[in-house]
Amino acid sequence: MAKTIHSTTTRRTVILAGASVLPALAIPAIAAATEPDPIFSAIEYHRKSFAAWIKDYETLDNAEGEAKAKHGTRPSELITWRGYYIGGSEIDERREALLGEPGVDRKQIEREYLDAKERERAQIKAGIEWDNVTGIAPLREQSDRASNAEHTAAMTMARTKPRTPAGAGALVAYVLKDMEIGDTEWQAIALATTVAALQSMSV
Repeated sequence: MAKTIHSTTTRRTVILAGASVLPALAIPAIAAATEPDPIFSAIEYHRKSFAAWIKDYETLDNAEGEAKAKHGTRPSELITWRGYYIGGSEIDERREALLGEPGVDRKQIEREYLDAKERERAQIKAGIEWDNVTGIAPLREQSDRASNAEHTAAMTMARTKPRTPAGAGALVAYVLKDMEIGDTEWQAIALATTVAALQSMSV
């Protein structure tokens, strides 16, 4: 059985499985208006961006379900390579891991890597063709735009330095709630930003 290494898909699955997740992501009840701290608006902007992304993704997911009955399952963009079900940067990471193993045939790994990338390109192309045939290409484009906007909002928030203890507490609480869904890049950045902010406050 292939090992699934695809965190984004897992995260989306968890989000869509629970209707109570979005309310749980609301920031703590702190009077943001009375605090001269930019982190409150950054958190709120991400919360709204996150909700918009989930709404668009659910619309896309429902459309895919309806199209599947007539056109079959959309080709996955993931490929299998030595027991792993992966895609995107995960293929490059797998290459590095294999090349780091002792006694490995490096030329063989490179041949397999190029084949994996070629198979991924073919899968992506097949997925695009499926979207066009089913007519849901515009929905996927909208979902992708919303996903990119959510990512930008998350990274902006993660790098926004709280100016008050209340703001630092709000960011940590928000990160902890999001960790209930899954791990993302911005969580560690946000916690590091909070640590730096608290250290500067104590000086």
